[in-house]
Parts: sequence; structure tokens; C-alpha cells
Amino acid sequence: IFYLLSLWGNTSGDFQPSFPIFVVLCIGIFIGSGFIPFDTTLFQGGYPGTYSLYVLAIVLCNVALNYLMIPHFGAMGAALATSTSYVISAVLVVFCFYKVLQIPIFANILRS
Repeated sequence: IFYLLSLWGNTSGDFQPSFPIFVVLCIGIFIGSGFIPFDTTLFQGGYPGTYSLYVLAIVLCNVALNYLMIPHFGAMGAALATSTSYVISAVLVVFCFYKVLQIPIFANILRS
């Protein structure tokens, strides 16, 4: 990863203190990214109100977690809050798919 950062010309190690923050953000993005294609399905499936509540819940969750964690952990708290919001977003997508659309995303995985 630091090699990729050095491609922009900064090889003095200025990015090294932010590496743990970057890793935490990458973990959250990695977990949440598998569910991004499902995000707008509620909207496209005829449930725009439910989709709006879903987005509102994620935004409020992110704001609340940032408000609680940044004073205690600084930039790492912001990364943890954002990553946690990505994970919560993924859980909510699975929940909404099951409850609203009656589509169990993990049905085949859980059966095996």
C-alpha cells in the first residue's frame, strides 16, 4: 500500500502515521462493498420510502458514531465510525431484503 502512495511522489513516510486509519477504513469498505449493488434495489423495487428510511438510518448512524468516537479516538474514531456504518449498512440491506422484498440473500449459504 505504501508503494502505491509513493507513486504520487511522497516517499518520505509522511503517510505512515495514517496507515492504521487507512486499514480500518479499507476493512469497512471491503465488508460493505459486497452489498452496494443491493442498496438501490429497494428504490427500484417500488419502495422509495423504505429506501429513504434506510439511507436516513445510515446517515444518522454515521453522524452519531462520529459524534461519540471522534472526541475519544480522533481520526481513528472517525475511521472506526465510518467502517462501522458500512457494516451496519450491509446488515440493514440484508434485513430489508428479507423483510420488505421477501428475498433471503443468504438462504443458500445458511442451508449448506
